[in-house]
Amino acid sequence: MKTRTVVSICLAAAIVLVLLADVFLYLRSSGEEAEPSVSASASPSVSASASPSAQEDEDEGGEEAGELTQEELLAYFEQSYQAAQVYDQDLTLEDMCEAELEQLEQLLNQDGYELPDGVEEDYLAWREQEHPYDELFVEQELVMYATANVNIRESYSADSNRVSGLVLGDSVTVTGIGRGEAEGWYRVIYQNWGGEDNVGYVNADYLSEDEPE
Repeated sequence: MKTRTVVSICLAAAIVLVLLADVFLYLRSSGEEAEPSVSASASPSVSASASPSAQEDEDEGGEEAGELTQEELLAYFEQSYQAAQVYDQDLTLEDMCEAELEQLEQLLNQDGYELPDGVEEDYLAWREQEHPYDELFVEQELVMYATANVNIRESYSADSNRVSGLVLGDSVTVTGIGRGEAEGWYRVIYQNWGGEDNVGYVNADYLSEDEPE
């Protein structure tokens, strides 16, 4: 009787040990399976952060369009000034500058640029240096031809001194078109006897852009 009791106790202990071993193995296997999911989800910063190359792409893609270099902006200044010369040349300086700035904005917008901040002051300073305003002559630069023998005079008046002359077919560089009291006269560059450039004035009736045959 006592022997059977001992055997029963041993069998019960053995069963408990087997069960404990199964539980241990199950817990261990569960822990190993859970590790990949933990490692996969434990680095959100890595998955969320972009690679250096991707970040560079984002920086390049995020760069604002419409940035102009100083050289490009000055080229637009010159285009705007020349385009505005078709307007009525009797306009005041203020009105001319306003027309030129409107041209500048149109040219920039056509090319997908925005008008930079403070550009008005920059333009006016550039204009004063590159194209100083002359109340009497609109700045131009073109080659014209004498349609007859004509005098080059010291001033824009038929009573002023003769300083040189052109014969039929001669070419001359016109640098200004008269307006106001100088209307009807061209400001020209001519060479004196020493070959030096000088400023003179020619009656507009005797110059043409078409070369005489």
